[in-house]
Amino acid sequence: MPTSLPACTVPAALTTLTCAGLYEAGGMDARIYVGRRSDIATVTSDTTGITAITLGASAKLYKYIGKPYANSGGSEDGDLTASSRLKTHTLTWMGNAITQAEITSLEAIGNSRNLFVIAELEAGRFMIFGLDKNPATDNYLDARRGLMAKVSINYAADINTPNSASAVFTSPDMYSHPVRFGAGATNAANITALEALC
Repeated sequence: MPTSLPACTVPAALTTLTCAGLYEAGGMDARIYVGRRSDIATVTSDTTGITAITLGASAKLYKYIGKPYANSGGSEDGDLTASSRLKTHTLTWMGNAITQAEITSLEAIGNSRNLFVIAELEAGRFMIFGLDKNPATDNYLDARRGLMAKVSINYAADINTPNSASAVFTSPDMYSHPVRFGAGATNAANITALEALC
């Protein structure tokens, strides 16, 4: 069995690929943070993506920790129009809804519009779904619609199958694919910053 990864050679024509990216762990972690775009006060960004966000005085993020190895997300190109090609963002969170507080929290998310989700990846970094920059104004706070969530709470038919809850976040109206969050910071530092917004 090999004890190290094989040498990585990136073809010259594919200069946007990196060796680290080719060998990065896949998958999403169990943790997500959900907020309303209308609650965002400021967005700070650079060439690595979004580096920080602040919320209005009474606003907060909602943290959900779901089932391990169950969350998934991604984006794809939509129809090409005369001026742009919009992207569809989709993120699925799987967890539990045991207490009434958990059920009420999920219902609140399901009844909201223009959401964004900051999702932790297994690779130890974060991506933001539902928040993008308007290319006409170069402003994250002047974009199109954010995510909407469809919430399901499921009670199993047999005693050996756990009860579960799921939230599927989608938006077909994004200007860009999901944006990296806190690329220049450690995973622990990003978690600390996000926890402070909860």
